[in-house]
Amino acid sequence: MVKNNDFDESLIKQIKSISSEIETDIINIRRIIHKFPELGNKEFNTSKVIVDKLKKIGYTDIEVIDNTGVLAILHGESKTNEIHKTVMFRSDIDALPIKEETNCEFSSLNENMHACGHDAHIAWGLGIAEVLFRLKHLVNGQVKFVFQPAEETGGAKKLIDLGVLENPNADIVVGGHVWPEIEVGNIGIARNVAMSSGSSFKLTVIGEGGHGAEPFNCIDPIAIGSEIYSSIQKLQYKINNPKEPAIISICSFHSGFSRNIIPDICKIEGTVRAVNRDLVVDILDKIEDIAHNFTKSYKASYKFDRSSICSPVVNDINLVNIMYNSANKFIETDSEHIKIIDYPAMTSDDFSAYTDKIPGLYVYIGSSSKDSGLSEKLHSNKFDLDEKLLRKAVNVFSGFIIDYLNNSNI
Repeated sequence: MVKNNDFDESLIKQIKSISSEIETDIINIRRIIHKFPELGNKEFNTSKVIVDKLKKIGYTDIEVIDNTGVLAILHGESKTNEIHKTVMFRSDIDALPIKEETNCEFSSLNENMHACGHDAHIAWGLGIAEVLFRLKHLVNGQVKFVFQPAEETGGAKKLIDLGVLENPNADIVVGGHVWPEIEVGNIGIARNVAMSSGSSFKLTVIGEGGHGAEPFNCIDPIAIGSEIYSSIQKLQYKINNPKEPAIISICSFHSGFSRNIIPDICKIEGTVRAVNRDLVVDILDKIEDIAHNFTKSYKASYKFDRSSICSPVVNDINLVNIMYNSANKFIETDSEHIKIIDYPAMTSDDFSAYTDKIPGLYVYIGSSSKDSGLSEKLHSNKFDLDEKLLRKAVNVFSGFIIDYLNNSNI
């Protein structure tokens, strides 16, 4: 009979061997997808690349969902215990409407860009799918690989409505994100909240336009919008509580089209983020109150639209502990390179739609490299990553999934 330690060592070697063998292939997949990025719900070519690769690996239980999403199910063949659980592994696949300025050899050939690293998420998702397929005799349960469209615009909810968590029912959901704040080769695991709650808003100030020579006959929406903007900035200082951080960002302010015409409207758009979902609602209410008060005082009007609120991504502490122990097998250096993080990122991710329903784990995969000068932040038009992270992610997630499914005590 094989001892557990011997089994672990053998499994670790097999995972590392397969990931090494397929590393060049998953890097090439990442580069192909990076070269032809597609926005949310338009990822048709991306979806085809994913399906073709899954079929090449050997998957037959494949379904296209919500037009561009892909679901593939691995049916494990191990019978190490009587409990057979299901892990859902999610990779997001959409790009951003950003013009790339990296000058790398596989730069985007269109006006969009994978400035949030979703191309890497696809590549490591396919890498994990191949590792586990080859080791399915050691997988005690099922793995649902979900390649989700439109993360940037809340596509997770649509997949949930379409039943992605069912048939078979997912016991846990796992995913991750490339993370430029962490050096390649290292990973970060949030002890509790991994991503903040967030929402976006669009405020339209409606005035009365006219000739630039007659502002006294107009209701200037730019002047009103400027005062609203200033008040929102002051609100930011008032809500800045280090024990419960919140951020308001005005990212778009547009009005007018001519130097001598006072326009009718001014549009202001931004985001609100906080660890606490209720605080996001409260801040949005305060912003609308500001808009109401200023437009009323100037005899103007307004429209205020807010998006649905993305919940915080909350890591299950049991899964955090399993990942910490499992990842130690694949981090070649000491445990300092697995960072347990006690403060949340103020970014948001609709992965939270899944963790609202079932226990989840969301891991930061280090992507920056001082040696290569790769340190740009997410959503930058110069963002790039160290591709060595792909193999690291494949190893860490593959080992975790097998550990979780083979542990009858969880």
